Amino acid sequence: DAKEVASFFALFSGISQCASLLTRVFLSGRVLSAIGVHRGLLILPGAHVVCTTLLLVAGGLAWGHDAVFWLVVLNQGIYKSFKHPIDNPSLKTLYQPIPKDRRLSLTIAVEAILNPIGIALSSALMLLFTSVFHSDPVRFGWALLACFLFWLFSARAAATEYVRALVVALRGRIEDIPFAFGDESAVDSLRQTLKSGSEEDALVALQILGDHAPGALSPMLFDLVRHPSKEVRRAALERIEAHRPEGIAETLRTRLRDEPEDALRALALRALSAVAGESSKDELMRHAMSPFLLLREAALLGLIRMKAPEGLRGLHVLADSRVPAERSVAARLLRMEFNDEAIPILTRLIEDVDLAVSRLALFAAGRARSSALLPFLIARISKRGVLGAARAALALSGDMALPHIARSFDQTERSDVRRGLIAAVSRIRSDASTGFLFSKLEVEDIAVRQEVIRALAHSRFVATSREHCDYVEGLARMEAERALGTLAIVRDLQTVEGTDVLCRALQGSHRNTRERLLMLLGFTRDPKALLAVRTHIDGAQKDRRAYAQEILDVVLTREERALFMPAVEGEIQDVTPDQVIALGLEKATAADRIKALFLDTSLGFESWISAAALEAAPRMKTPGLDAAIETFLQTSVGSNFQNTGEQSVSAIRGLLRSKGVGPMLLIEKVIALKAVEMFARTPEDVLADVAALAEEVSFKAGETIFEKGDAGESLYVIVQGEVKVHDGDLDLKHLGDKTVFGEMAVLDPEPRSASITALKDSHLLRLDREAFLELMTGNMEVVRGVLAVLCDRIREKLIDAKPPNTAPAKA
Repeated sequence: DAKEVASFFALFSGISQCASLLTRVFLSGRVLSAIGVHRGLLILPGAHVVCTTLLLVAGGLAWGHDAVFWLVVLNQGIYKSFKHPIDNPSLKTLYQPIPKDRRLSLTIAVEAILNPIGIALSSALMLLFTSVFHSDPVRFGWALLACFLFWLFSARAAATEYVRALVVALRGRIEDIPFAFGDESAVDSLRQTLKSGSEEDALVALQILGDHAPGALSPMLFDLVRHPSKEVRRAALERIEAHRPEGIAETLRTRLRDEPEDALRALALRALSAVAGESSKDELMRHAMSPFLLLREAALLGLIRMKAPEGLRGLHVLADSRVPAERSVAARLLRMEFNDEAIPILTRLIEDVDLAVSRLALFAAGRARSSALLPFLIARISKRGVLGAARAALALSGDMALPHIARSFDQTERSDVRRGLIAAVSRIRSDASTGFLFSKLEVEDIAVRQEVIRALAHSRFVATSREHCDYVEGLARMEAERALGTLAIVRDLQTVEGTDVLCRALQGSHRNTRERLLMLLGFTRDPKALLAVRTHIDGAQKDRRAYAQEILDVVLTREERALFMPAVEGEIQDVTPDQVIALGLEKATAADRIKALFLDTSLGFESWISAAALEAAPRMKTPGLDAAIETFLQTSVGSNFQNTGEQSVSAIRGLLRSKGVGPMLLIEKVIALKAVEMFARTPEDVLADVAALAEEVSFKAGETIFEKGDAGESLYVIVQGEVKVHDGDLDLKHLGDKTVFGEMAVLDPEPRSASITALKDSHLLRLDREAFLELMTGNMEVVRGVLAVLCDRIREKLIDAKPPNTAPAKA
């Protein structure tokens, strides 16, 4: 009766509210932390589906009214207990990836409009089933089950989409949003800028129109070739050669006759040959033997394009010239227009002693895509001064080069050659190149493996099959374990005096391992999200570091977080005791750690670690360490550090080498470079490459290092000593230990702007331009160091140029 119903309802409400409270206090946080708030969306509908299925089974098997009644009550109790503690917090998280300007309005729409409408519709349906269909709880259960299943699948879809949207949102907070080119109104604005804008604005407008709306630009080129600005005329002529608008040949002939600038006349001739073809041959023949090299180049290019024999003869003359500039023109022509008859010419130019000529020829060989030229490209893959060009040329050859690259990779053990080959493959970006890189993921040389994984990431590789995913996940776990092992070694060494360099080297190795780990995780998850993590996990901005950590927290499972998070964040104290035992991370003595670096080949660290360990070893005072070093020096890796190893053994045995006697060791060069501002932020393993290229030079006091006006091809680092920068008798500056000078020469080989003379006996390291530029190409840290030094130079100039007694500017 009514009294019993009211009494039961009161009891039910009390019990369900207590269950809800207990769930909030003891269960909610733990459950959501364990499975993630987005998966919390599945708990309530999943429980309803189970309970409703039991209800239908009870009704179908005639278990009796009591069983049906209590299952109906349990269904409502599940709702009361789980709705607010678990389902509501999970539901609220779905709003987080939505932009702030939409989040509030959407929340209001859902809470104030959609929810009441849903309740009204539910009430109407229940009345319909009760009043019209006279349904009992079992029959009504079928409708409930359909609703709960729809709820469950919707919640699963929402949870999946939430993870994707959250990662995109987090990534968007730490990445710039790309700009997209505009509409027709923007094109009209650019046309107007071309007609009446300044030179700078007109150049920008011409470039944008040429790239995005060439059809709108073509009619304007007739007038632009007569523009008052020389630079605008140059850009217009280049666009004519590229786009070849109809009816412009006579305009170009007039420009060729009237243009005062020889360089622009050459461009006009090139454009004319591209537009007019055979009908321009008379103009081309007139300029084919011009004393002005650019006009001669333009004429020969047109003749070669129309396959005239005069073009090939002129090419032979240039290639056989004793003047490097003329040989460079020959290589440049072959880069722009190549045929098989020119292969003998190109092979001679590839082997040219002049590096600039060789580089141009290598690029031409890449554009030629000839299998006959591939051995010449591979032979120069590690040659200083041209290796960047050789790698780019191999990449231009595409899949055709892959069999040659694979054969060369397997036939050599040289790390620099293998890394060069991998760098070339990374630029090909094809299924075949990706397959080759994937097959080399477990290569033993850690430096080569680093390049392989970087190349796959650069190729935007994604593991699609279950087999590949499992394989990549296994490699990621190995890298995580390796990272934790490296951190354990640092932990045991960092309290020992004299191991600073080795600890920094190991920390650099950990950074490399972490990079490999995150790239591998990017192969099976959102690669852009993992790229954001790699970029900002060590960043100076706390909010971006927090976003990076949150991305990891979202994309990793609970079990993966236990292993990967300490490895990525570098916090070995977060490793569980079970992991410490399982991964062998127990504490050890510093001496044992040093010995293991020499004797345990399974550690497989970068070669630079060995040099740093040899530098730290004499401070250990451990019996048997000298024997371990001698054993290490007999290995293929140790043979590269013979001088450093012999010095360490001598120091351990008390046979110290006198300071300053003999050439600097690699470790000494690295330490000297690390103290220079330009290289302060460069990792030690990269500095080891710089040090290997650095040549030691010494100057006596009063000796001139270089004179103002000399050709600049090198920069210098002062290891010890003092020099003065001067212009004749005018002293400009004095420089001491651990400073750099001549850095402009590696960026722009112009004549020296000042003289440098040694004030004291000075020991320097010299880095030549070609080698240093190639280091900059592959190492952003070196680029940042150069920029920092250049900024300091600019500040010094501004301070020197500031008039005395200048009053401070008002805010």
